[in-house]
Amino acid sequence: MSDIIPVFLGADLNCYNFARAFHEAYGVESYAYGRYPMAPTKYSKIIHFTTVPDMDNEDTMLRILHEFAAQHKGKRLYLFGCTDDYAAMIIRRKAELTEYIAPGPAADLYGSIQKKAEFYEVCEKFGIPYPDSKILTAPVDAAELTEDKLGFAYPIIVKPSSSVDYWKHPFDTMKKVYTAATPPRPPRLSKRSMPAATRTAWSCRRWCRAATTTCAC
Repeated sequence: MSDIIPVFLGADLNCYNFARAFHEAYGVESYAYGRYPMAPTKYSKIIHFTTVPDMDNEDTMLRILHEFAAQHKGKRLYLFGCTDDYAAMIIRRKAELTEYIAPGPAADLYGSIQKKAEFYEVCEKFGIPYPDSKILTAPVDAAELTEDKLGFAYPIIVKPSSSVDYWKHPFDTMKKVYTAATPPRPPRLSKRSMPAATRTAWSCRRWCRAATTTCAC
C-alpha cells in the first residue's frame, strides 16, 4: 500500500479532481479541509472532508496541518491549496510546514507573479507568449475601451488582476470571468457592478480563437 497521503485545502470540484487523480494513480484516499462543505467533496468516497469554519485563518491552518502531520508520522504528506487564497496561504507559510511536500513557487516569486500586470512583465522579460492585454487600475469611460485604445479587437475577456483580492469583496452579479462583445460593456463592469472595495486592477484580454475551438486565454 502506498505511503502517500494527499491533503487539500478547499472543497470544490478542483479539490475532487486532485483527489481523483491521486486515487487513480496510487489507489489512495485524500483528506481535505475547508470553511464549509461542498457536494464534490462532501459526498465523495475517496475524500475525508472536515469543515473548519475559520480555515482561511493562517494560524488555524498551521494548527490543523501540524495536528494532522503528528497523527500520520512516517507518511509522505502532499499538500495542495485548491483555491487561489488557500494556495497563497500555503506558499506564505511553507517554511513552517516542513512535514509536507507542498509544490509551488517561493513566496517572493509568487508575490511577483500572482497579479496579472506583474505576471505579464515576467512573461515579457523571458519571451513567454501571453494574451494581448490592457490593465485597468481605475474605472474608465467607453472612449478608453475602443479597439484602437485597447490595441486588439472585440470580443474580449475581462477579469480581475488579483483573484485573491477580488473574492474577498463579494457583490451582486459577481463572476470569475466576464466577456464583453462590444465596447459599452466594460464601463458597466468597471463603474456600476463593482463596489469601491473591489476596484483594483482589471485585465482586459483579447479573446483567442484556435482552430474550431474558442477559448479565453
